[in-house]
Amino acid sequence: MKPAQIDGEPPFPLEAFTIIDESYENMWVSPDVKVLLTTDAPRMTPQVAWTWTLGDAEVLTFALGQDKKSYENPAFRRFLKNGLIWLVENVKD
Repeated sequence: MKPAQIDGEPPFPLEAFTIIDESYENMWVSPDVKVLLTTDAPRMTPQVAWTWTLGDAEVLTFALGQDKKSYENPAFRRFLKNGLIWLVENVKD
């Protein structure tokens, strides 16, 4: 996985990392999302993580984490932790 080229700063710290996981093929991703992570795996949808807004809520979508191996990866867990912190800090009352 590698951080995507985005306008401005990412909403939370991102890093490139290697992971063995299932990815989706031919998944539709809205052009309105802010892509955070991409893959160059052949035949796979390149976008694997993104944010978007639904009403007043920030949404984080991450299309990985299919099995135990993913969660054993420290970089994967850091991405999840940083994403969850970002989501909690952006809750609107």
